Amino acid sequence: MKRIILILCLFILWDHLSAQEWRWLNPCPPGYQLHSLSFTDSLTGYAAGDQGTLVKTEDGGGTWRLLNTGTSVPLLSVCFTNASDGCAVGESGMILNTSDGGENWSVRSSGTANTLTSVTFLPDQGSGTGIAVGFYGVILKTTDVGTSWSPITSGTTATLNSVCFPDRDTGYAVGMYGVILKSVDGGTTWISQTSGTEHELTAVFFTSVRTGYALGHYEYAKSDSPHSEADTTYLLKTLDGGANWSLQAKIGPKDHFFNSIYFTAADTGYLAGNMGRICKTVDGGITWTEQDAGMLITFSSIVFPSKDAKNTGFKAGSEGVIMKTTDGGATWARQVTGTTNWLTSVYFADEQTGYVSGEGGLIMKTADKGEHWAIQNTGTDQTIFSLQFTARDTGFAVGYGGTALKTFDGGSTWIPLSTGASAILKSVVFPDCDTGYIAGAEGTMLRTLNGGTTWEPLATGTTRDLTSLWFTDPRTGFAAGYNGTILRTTDGGFSWEARPSGTSTELYSVMFPEPLTGYIAGDIGTILKTTDGGTTWIALQTGVTDGLYSVFFTDAHNGYASGGLNLLHGTILKTTDGGESWVVSTSIKAQLNTVHFTSSGTGYAAGEDGDILEKTSGGTGFSPVADDPGRIIIYPNPARETLTISLEENPGRVNGSITIFNIRGEAVLHHPLEKSRTVIDTQSLKPGLYLIRITETDRNRWGKFIRE
Repeated sequence: MKRIILILCLFILWDHLSAQEWRWLNPCPPGYQLHSLSFTDSLTGYAAGDQGTLVKTEDGGGTWRLLNTGTSVPLLSVCFTNASDGCAVGESGMILNTSDGGENWSVRSSGTANTLTSVTFLPDQGSGTGIAVGFYGVILKTTDVGTSWSPITSGTTATLNSVCFPDRDTGYAVGMYGVILKSVDGGTTWISQTSGTEHELTAVFFTSVRTGYALGHYEYAKSDSPHSEADTTYLLKTLDGGANWSLQAKIGPKDHFFNSIYFTAADTGYLAGNMGRICKTVDGGITWTEQDAGMLITFSSIVFPSKDAKNTGFKAGSEGVIMKTTDGGATWARQVTGTTNWLTSVYFADEQTGYVSGEGGLIMKTADKGEHWAIQNTGTDQTIFSLQFTARDTGFAVGYGGTALKTFDGGSTWIPLSTGASAILKSVVFPDCDTGYIAGAEGTMLRTLNGGTTWEPLATGTTRDLTSLWFTDPRTGFAAGYNGTILRTTDGGFSWEARPSGTSTELYSVMFPEPLTGYIAGDIGTILKTTDGGTTWIALQTGVTDGLYSVFFTDAHNGYASGGLNLLHGTILKTTDGGESWVVSTSIKAQLNTVHFTSSGTGYAAGEDGDILEKTSGGTGFSPVADDPGRIIIYPNPARETLTISLEENPGRVNGSITIFNIRGEAVLHHPLEKSRTVIDTQSLKPGLYLIRITETDRNRWGKFIRE
């Protein structure tokens, strides 16, 4: 059994390594799904979510800070029993506990690999007794504030979604198939109750020992269901401690459902759900009035923490959103620390000092590698598209409406520059402290030879928008732009020649790590490469179709490209072989517009909703790109002497190669793919976890195995 759990834990670790490669810097809370809220008083609260996220406020939601959990496993529930002691639970049996108000967290043994969905502490218990529930009917109990946990017999294999204890003895848990369980001995034993439904119950809340509510929804209505197909959410109520449950309300419309329920008084309660839906009752759940949620996102948790301020509540959900109301839900305001402006450019003048720019004339500066950011006064509300610094304190910024700015004092003051241009300026680059270039809309190109004091226009021979510039020396430079435009100059910009790109898509970013080797990123997953100084360009296979808006290489072989799809998701790709293959380094639910590295191990990315990420030294980044649905059979797994790989889907496809990577991302074994069933000698491999990449003519497929 221990060996099986170890193997499961290794697979879980691998799945989360790529997320650990990048660390969230701004805003706070991070833009991951938040699943749970817990407050110890009216000022101090916590939120838990995906990627191991835990954030804390100590001023009633005015500011939030990210806590270090040491994990990227999704955390689905958090609960504090007092100001110091709390627990968080999540996928793969993850349990964390803290005894110092969240400053330090310890991973505790749960004894299960099943996902834990909900945790609560029994009220008025000095001993720290708590209950966690989860998949397949798992119930765990702790009596030492989460340090150790024991399994409890639930009597069901149904997934349990929520647990609630109205007093120290009486508790309820609800889950799939209409399951309702009750305990009258502090969670030691549980008995089943009749709910009257076979559909999923998602949340439970009791206003007293006898009066409670169970919230549910269903996907497929049966002909004998008491709920019409027009309603996807229903509310059950009991007045006798669960001996009888009755349908209290049906809440539509179809495809709208609720995830969380909270009552501030016997008759006053709230529901939070998808599509930004918030509902309120003042008659014990008989009728519900929809409120203006403020944002059309999914809300997973709603709480009203203070008995003395019953109109003050919080809700949390997707994209890291936390909102607060002080008027009983009539209005809601987002609670966030840091900017949420769209960010367009990131540039570090040295390893400590960096800048980001964005919409509304925003420029922010950090002096501590991104830990803290300060907004600077730019004197403009025009979007800033590009930044570059020629020295630690001397820098330039360009943007909308011909905006061009310069600073001599690290951004404390920004001075407008007179360039004579009114077009959108999209890129600025200085190959030395005096010589600089600006590119922009409608083929605009400007040059300065005196550090930006004066600028002259240059003829480019195109009217297409130019989006990015890069110079390998003061005379040799490149511009990329719309409709596949690539321009090259070898005489300091006096003349520009168009080079064939082989594409008509928009190109957004150009970068040369070496004088002859360069890369360009663009729309529809486009990355182009040259090895002859820009004379010819070839298209690389990235495996993605989203726009790639920025590319940066730390040397000729190791590089990153960032992009995504507006308002849906963002991606950073990574290559270690000069672009021959790409893997997903990280992925979030926000478009990433820019990526910049200060060294081979330290980089930054920024984009939509003010998101700023930092690359750390940990992680392999081996999340498969463009996974093919074709099935791979790998056996035996774990393996000792040999490993057999069978391509069950389309077995006639046999041309390709097999590469095996260790957990550090190093290729340790190569083998030709010549048959639909390939046997590989694994005796040369050390014991551990390995990733398999099967490369075929038009796709990559991935698998994992353990070498014993």
